[in-house]
Amino acid sequence: MLDALAANDVERLAALALSETEFRTVVWPELPSSRPERGLPFEYAWGDLHQKSNNALRRLIAREAGRRYHLLAVEFDGESTTYETYTVHRDSRLLIRGEDGAEEQVRLFGSILERGGEFKLFSYVVD
Repeated sequence: MLDALAANDVERLAALALSETEFRTVVWPELPSSRPERGLPFEYAWGDLHQKSNNALRRLIAREAGRRYHLLAVEFDGESTTYETYTVHRDSRLLIRGEDGAEEQVRLFGSILERGGEFKLFSYVVD
């Protein structure tokens, strides 16, 4: 993610976040909001998430593109929620070393989805 950000590689950054297919087949079936009695259509849930994430990604690129960071650690300040086949870790915080050698903590994206030992950005929205 940090390499893509340094390279201003918008396509690669976008590909790191959940796709519509991943959201539809992996995430949505296990979310409480997907239950029929909730009456929330998939299209609305995905559209809202996707639009907010894309807007946050544009702001991130405008603010951080071209900067080179070295990742030291990833931590989560929020709670994690475990569903049947995946876990969502909230409030991601990266400990990085900048080009000047100084260490700092940054929030470049929101939640991360963990599934089968693999990780995917749930969204670029930072709350």
